[in-house]
Amino acid sequence: MKNYGIKHYALYGIIALPLILLLTMVGPITQSQAYHHFADDNFFLGVPNFHNVISNLFFIIFPIIGFLHVKNGESRMTPSWFVYLIGVLFVGPGSAYYHYNPNDMTLIWDRLPMTIGFMGLASFVFTDIFKIKKEVPFLILLLAIGFYSIFHWVQFQDLRIYYWVQLTPLLAIIYAAFALPTPVLKPKHLLFAVVFYIFAKITEKYDHQFLDSINYSGHSVKHLLAGVSVYALILMKRNQTKKDR
Repeated sequence: MKNYGIKHYALYGIIALPLILLLTMVGPITQSQAYHHFADDNFFLGVPNFHNVISNLFFIIFPIIGFLHVKNGESRMTPSWFVYLIGVLFVGPGSAYYHYNPNDMTLIWDRLPMTIGFMGLASFVFTDIFKIKKEVPFLILLLAIGFYSIFHWVQFQDLRIYYWVQLTPLLAIIYAAFALPTPVLKPKHLLFAVVFYIFAKITEKYDHQFLDSINYSGHSVKHLLAGVSVYALILMKRNQTKKDR
């Protein structure tokens, strides 16, 4: 078997193994109610948790830039890329709505567009790596899995599949950057996006500590860093199109 084939088959393991481990070795993961207790409690202009709410603007600004790149002929639109940008765009109002009144029900409207974005990104990456001809059916399949992850969480109080939906694109991007770079999937941009997303998760974890240190909540910083991660991928698409000219 050629090394090229081995690298592709290895990606199947990266996709499947986390799901197998989550479903067989970890019990149901419930939503902790402590998750809703964020450090930001600023009330400004009639908006509670103001910084956590307003910082979601980054999830609106960067996808709009991505759409403008397409409109100006600086980036190519594919079904998967469209779904990715739309998903991130709706994270803005969805997350703002959740942070306005954090609870399990509003959290659905935060995670649903995130799931759309993650599955759009996964489809974008896998379609390019595996040169999938029928992109739309593949994208629909991934979206169905993403939607089911939300249903499974709400219906069975179990976040395991949702965590896999988040984890899989991240692992695939890291692997693609090192083992399967393509003319579209540029290692520099992919790693930049991953690093900023990891930093975003760190600031989310240390939400209260950031507020104590810099007088700005870690979760609000997370929104900025996650937005920059999105922008790195948008630049990757734009730079590739410009190079092709």
